[in-house]
Formats: sequence, structure tokens, C-alpha cells
Amino acid sequence: MFLSFFSKYGKLLLDILIIGAIIFVVILLNPWNLFGGGIKLQNTANNVTAIKEIGQLITAEYYGEAIATYDQSVLKLIEEEDISDQANDIFRDMKQYALDVHLEGLKEKEVIGEVQEEKKKGFFSFNWLPWVSKPKKEFKEKLEQISEADSMFYYKPLSPEILGFYFDKRAPKSADKNTYRNLLWSLFQEVKAKSQELNDAAFNEYMLSDLPIKEGKVFSEFHYNIKKKDKDIKKELKTDLAIIGRGWVKAGIDFGELNDQNFVYDEDHQIVHIYGVYPKIISKDINPWFIPEKQIPGFQILESRNANFEHAKVVKQYCIDKLEKMALEAGIIEQAERQSKETIKNFISLLTGNEIKEVHFHNDPITRITNRIFDDRYVSFEEAKLLDSIIPAEILHILSMDTASEQWLSNQKNKDLKEARLKNIITALKNSYYKRKPNTYNRLSYLTTKIVADSILTEEEVNHIIKEKWSITKILNETMDDTLSLTFNTWYADSTLAFITDYNKMISAIDNGIKVYGNTVTDTIVPLNFVVDSTSANKYLTSGAYEDSIKYTIVKDTGDTQRVINELRYPINISKDWREKLKTKKGYFTRKEIKNSSIKSDSIAKLVKNLNTLNKYPYFQIDCSSLDVKKQDDTWVFKTNTCFKNEEQKAVLEYILNYYIKEVEEFTWFSDSSKKIKNNVKNSNISNNIKDLKDLF
Repeated sequence: MFLSFFSKYGKLLLDILIIGAIIFVVILLNPWNLFGGGIKLQNTANNVTAIKEIGQLITAEYYGEAIATYDQSVLKLIEEEDISDQANDIFRDMKQYALDVHLEGLKEKEVIGEVQEEKKKGFFSFNWLPWVSKPKKEFKEKLEQISEADSMFYYKPLSPEILGFYFDKRAPKSADKNTYRNLLWSLFQEVKAKSQELNDAAFNEYMLSDLPIKEGKVFSEFHYNIKKKDKDIKKELKTDLAIIGRGWVKAGIDFGELNDQNFVYDEDHQIVHIYGVYPKIISKDINPWFIPEKQIPGFQILESRNANFEHAKVVKQYCIDKLEKMALEAGIIEQAERQSKETIKNFISLLTGNEIKEVHFHNDPITRITNRIFDDRYVSFEEAKLLDSIIPAEILHILSMDTASEQWLSNQKNKDLKEARLKNIITALKNSYYKRKPNTYNRLSYLTTKIVADSILTEEEVNHIIKEKWSITKILNETMDDTLSLTFNTWYADSTLAFITDYNKMISAIDNGIKVYGNTVTDTIVPLNFVVDSTSANKYLTSGAYEDSIKYTIVKDTGDTQRVINELRYPINISKDWREKLKTKKGYFTRKEIKNSSIKSDSIAKLVKNLNTLNKYPYFQIDCSSLDVKKQDDTWVFKTNTCFKNEEQKAVLEYILNYYIKEVEEFTWFSDSSKKIKNNVKNSNISNNIKDLKDLF
């Protein structure tokens, strides 16, 4: 019976067994991952995409109530602390401007021979007659020349109030510009006197100091008293409205800001690093019903007189802002960070199938400083000073990262990330203004300002400048050490020759601002009738003037200032937009010329001529009527060096030459390819075949 059953259904049973085996192997064992390979580590891009899809992650909430009145809303008392901070910043900008004007005045008063007649009479003899005082008149004229776009303080509404508070005067109104300028003149006189009386440490402390407390009152009280006297605000204050607002503030992370550059997953150590994305306030509101089930309303009117719906909207918003401030003081951001770490840790663990031990939010010093800068796109002198130490330290930190250990892959990724972030930050900094428009920030901005400040160039400063004078040949031949290579690529990867432009720009500023070069610098105070020895080798610079004396800065061991400055320059200058300025309409070279192994062309001489046109200093000129080049290891080089003052001039011109030749070669390759295609079409009778194909339809 079994044999007859098997003979009848054996083939069917065999087919079922084979199909079952296939199903077992393909579905259960899944050797080719046809049905998914389980939870494995995805690459960073996939992880970032998955996290970005979360959107905004709420990780902390604050519930509370705030009482607000309409007069508080109009006066904006919640901004009291911010108003004080703003006022202190503006006050420091005022003092810095006054100091800058004072230093510019000192540069113009260099004493070469005898004491000037004006000083013999007493430099400030007529200060008590403001309408006669020439220095005061000139100072006011300088103020009139400040444009609204360039001013860091002059056109800000708080500025007159700050001066009124500081000098115990009534704050001048916007139309009373003369009183405002008189108060600025008083501040200028004070800064000048402090610079002469105080030592360096005490003067720096004075320049960085906040507004003082006057008769037990801080500036914010003075400010709000003025606001209360304003006609429009006084009218608004006749409205009485008090409201209790109950609502919530939510904080967390906006993952929409996440990208491949600020997310790093260290698989070996099971650590997630997130750069530039931090917990923040996501939303805040007051609902009509705070707790509906208990009939607790979101806001209640405690008092109302002469109020309408628009007044209520203003007070409600003020309640919301007050709730936010209360939430921040209660530590909602800190709580959001702790919870965000736990949430991200669990999510990445689920996503990768691996346990995540730690999540780090990186809020490094350079990010904190540059975030403030990017808010207004201005780099102040103090910020430039910080950047001058922080950026090199960041570069050294990147170089020190270990990529030779067992964790080299994750470390290399983190290293690449930090380098990419630093490049992005520096690119944004280079598009920011330095001190005032139209000057933009560059690698040498702080050093330039620091050297020019006192009009004296010392040997120590010259040595510092020489350190910043990078070797052109090493950079263009790519033979730099690691530190220079990373620094150069961080600053100038987008424009190779711009380092020459920035450096020569610094030297030009030094040339314009420096009066004397010397090794020893001392100060002395002498009577007004003191006469400088015109035969002395020392240089005397005026650094202070008093009623009965004058202060000189004496520079000894002086050298040839102009010669020293000229020797600091690069032997060639190049503008940042040289590609556009040097390029001719027809280009410099023909395709026929470049096909040869050497070029002897008037176009090269034309290139040199155009380059010389961009360089006004004779020191930069290249004296050549014609130049021959040859191809060497896929690079075009000059056959002779006789036309160049040094190797650095030659290296720059070869770089520019190869740039234009490469452009033509790329175009030639395209043209040749087009010709080959055209010939192939002709030779293979493709046109006839196409005609035959058309006949089919």
C-alpha cells in the first residue's frame, strides 16, 4: 500500500519537500539578506537622515503662572537685565571710539624739532570756551562723518541716555544733537586723561568697566524713568490691566539643524558626538484652559480699566515672555540637555542595534564666540584678539588627534569633522566686517591693529611679522609641514593666492600707520618749554599733553623705517579677484600652442604686463619682454630665471600661467572629443542608418 501511495504521490511529495527546503533557506536563514539583514550599524548619513525625521524633540517642559500688568508690558521691564547689558556694551564701544580718536590725534602730532607753538601757549587753554576750542570742533566734525551703517554706537537710541546717566545730566533728546556731541566730547576728554594718568593694567580695567551705580540707582532705573515721561507712553500708562497667565514652556532639540558635518558616531567607544546643535526653547504658550478637567483657566483678568482686547493681547504676550524667563531661571535648558542625551542614546541604540554609552553636545569656545559675531556680522578688536589665540589652538588640537591607534577610523572621522567645521567658521568670519565697514576680517587683522596702535614698529614685532610671512614656494609646491598645511587649507582652500593679498595688505597698513622703527621704547614727561634736540638719533613722539607738561615716547636705536617695511613685503602682489582682472576676452593661449611641448608666445608677455599693472610698487614689477615655457611633469615651467627677482615671483607667475593653460586644455579636450564623435558619425554611415530607421515608421 505504501509503495503504491509513494508511486502515485511520490513526485508530489518530493516537490513539496524541495519547495519547503527552499523556503527554509531563503526566508529563515536569509543568506542574501533578501528579507532584511537584521539591525546592523548604518552609515552616518543614514543615521542622520533617520534622526532628522524626528523633527523637534521636546525633552523638558515647564508649567507655571505669571502676573503681568499693562504698564509693565509697555515699559518692557522684563528686558531690564538685557537693557543693562546692552548699555554696558555701548558704553565700552564709546570709550573705544574715544581712544581711537585720541591715538589718531597723537600720530598727527609727532614732534620732529622744537615744541609746537600751540603747545607753548597751553594746548587746552581754551577748553572753558567750547565755541572756540579747535580740538572740540574737530572732534564734533569727526562725529558728523560717522555713517549710520558704520557706527557701533552713535545712532543707537540708548547712547544719549547712557551719557546723560554717566555724567549726571538730563539725557539729550534725539533732536538735540549738539548736547549729545558735547557729552561725547566730555567722554573723549576723560578717556584721554585716563590714558595718560593710569598704568596699562588700570587703564585696561577702566576701558572694560561697566556703567557705575549713581546714587544707588543703576542705568535701567534711569532708562525706565525716562520712558515713563514720554508723552506716548504716559498716555498708554492710563490703562489699567492686570492678568494672571498660566501656561507652559517646552525645550528640546531641533534635529532639522543636524547634518553629516555635526554628527559623529564613534562605534568603537559607543559614543555619539553632536556639534553646533544644542537644547533650546522650542515653544511657549498660554492656552484658554490650563487644566480643563479642573476648570482652571489659562489666564484671568484681575483688574481692568480703560482696557480692550488689543491691550489684553499685549499683556498676554508679556506673560508668555515672563514664563520663558522663569523657565530659564528654573533650569529648563539643563534639564532638556539631560533628557535629550537619554532619548538620543536610546534611539541610536535601537537604530544601530548597539548599546550607546554616552551622548556629547559640543559647545566649544570658538562656537560660542563666533555665534555672537555672526549675529551682527561684526568682529570687534576684543573678539579678534580671542580668535587670534583660539583658532591656532583649535588647529593644534586637530593635529594632535590620534589617527594611528586602533580607533583610527572614528578618530579620523572626528578629525575631518572638526577641520570641516573650522573651515566653515573661518569662511563666515572672512565675510564679516572687522571693527567697521568696509574692512573685512582676515587672518592678520588683529596683528595689524595691534602693531599700528602706537605708531612704533619694534624689532620684536618685526620678528612676529616674519613668522606670518609664509613661504610662497613651499605653499605652491605643496612642501609645507603639517601645521602650515592645515592652517593654510583652513584659511585659503577657496583662494590659493589670497594669503599673499592679506599679508601685503597688512604691510601696507603698517607702512601708513608706523612713524618710526626702533628697539628701545621709553616714556618721559617734560615741561612745556622743553626743546627736542634736532640732532639726536632718537625719535620723540607725543603721547600726552597736560596744562604744564608734555609726555614723550622716546624711541632709541632707530633704523631705516621705510627700508625695514619694504623688506617685509612679498616680492609680488596679487589681488583676490586676479582671475577676473587678469583674464582677457580671448584668453592668453591658443589650443594649437598648448599642444606643443613648449610655448613661445606673446600672450605670456601680455600676462606679465597685466600682472604688472595690478602692482603699483616698482618693487613688485617683473621686468620681461618675452618668456619661454616648457612642459615638465604635466606642469608648465619657465625655461629661464633671469626675468625674476627671486624664486617666489617665478612660482606665483607659474601658478597663474598653469591656471589659464589648464582652462584652455580642458576646452581643447572637449573640442577634440567633439571632432572625433563627428568623424565617427561620418565614417560609420550612422546618418544613413537613422534614415533607414525612420522609414520603418
